[in-house]
Amino acid sequence: MSDKLPAALDPAERALLNDLWNKAATKITDPSDPAKAPGFGLNFRVNVREACVAVFHAATAALKLGIQIHKPFDLLDWVETGVHAVNAIRSVISAVAEQLAALDYITYVILGQQPDGMDSNELKRKVEEFMTNPAAQDFAWYLGMNRKRSALAQKDYSTPNWFEQTIKRLTDKNFVSIVDGTRFKFESRNFVSGCQEE
Repeated sequence: MSDKLPAALDPAERALLNDLWNKAATKITDPSDPAKAPGFGLNFRVNVREACVAVFHAATAALKLGIQIHKPFDLLDWVETGVHAVNAIRSVISAVAEQLAALDYITYVILGQQPDGMDSNELKRKVEEFMTNPAAQDFAWYLGMNRKRSALAQKDYSTPNWFEQTIKRLTDKNFVSIVDGTRFKFESRNFVSGCQEE
């Protein structure tokens, strides 16, 4: 892979990334719940589904440009989103990633790309496409994972019934709901993140 500069990003893709990252975090100027306000700086309400869409698109763009994991781009060079919003989104994505097994997290991020959900065959196929992509490890940093977690996802993917086990864990934790017995829907959550303004 080559080390192309973020400036090589297509203007239409840059506009899409801007839109996605800006949708994911909404600035809260006066939170109604004092318990959610850390009392300093800026607060953001982060929509997890929108955050998953944003990070997945950033990962896809990075892979297209051949930017390797050991030379991660500065997202602020790609999107016109404030540093605090980007940090809030990354913080929430990291929190979600820590709550789930690695393969479950990847499946959850992929499912988040479709607001109306996916049938089981489509979801399984999309996860398989991702997991069998030779460059999938390069997605790890952009998705909020490290290479060790990416390797764990590959290990789980190689087990029999990986898809059924993944869906069971996600539904047991209420990250995914089942609609009509064969369609899976992403269960979004909102997080509030406080960032100190410098």
